[in-house]
Parts: sequence; structure tokens; C-alpha cells
Amino acid sequence: TGTVVIDVEDVNDVPPRFSQPEWTLKVSENLTPDDVLATLTVQDTDISNYFTFRVVPESGRGWELFRVEGRPGGGPEGDLRAVQPLDYEDPDHRRGFSFKVQVTDM
Repeated sequence: TGTVVIDVEDVNDVPPRFSQPEWTLKVSENLTPDDVLATLTVQDTDISNYFTFRVVPESGRGWELFRVEGRPGGGPEGDLRAVQPLDYEDPDHRRGFSFKVQVTDM
């Protein structure tokens, strides 16, 4: 007789999910593009993960004014930042912004 030992290895097959479906923010117009507006967090049950974040082009009002920077090493957090100063006196800025962000797992 013999013994068979089988180890099941994890495959990166579970898509990452944001920790919440929506973020509603109130931010000061005095913030600079270097300031973090929010930290977006994702969850993924796979063992091996490397996350990349992005603002989805053409996904809503003002999408082009923002970026999401992932953390070094592809961690589960991305920092939302403006690419230029926000100005309450600008009628387009006063209306607020709404857009989609996306995370992928390499």
C-alpha cells in the first residue's frame, strides 16, 4: 500500500472588493494635490495579491481631476488625491464630483 498526500495551492481567482460600495466625502478647497482625500481599502481572500488602483475614465463628473495611488508593494490600500487644487468658487467644482474607481489584482 502507499499513501497519497495532496496539498491544494491557492490560485488568484477571487476578485478584490472594496471595503465599502461608496465613499461620500466633504473636503476643504484648501487641500493641495499632495493631500490624501480618502484611503480606499480592498479585501481579497487569495493568499497572493498585488493591487493596482485607478479612476475609471469617463465614469462620471470630474473623473479627470482625481487619481488613486496604490501603496508600495501593491498593498490593499489606495490614496485618493486631486490632481489640481479644488476651488469652491468654480461653479463646476461647487456641484461636486461623482466617478468610479477600479482595483485589479495582478
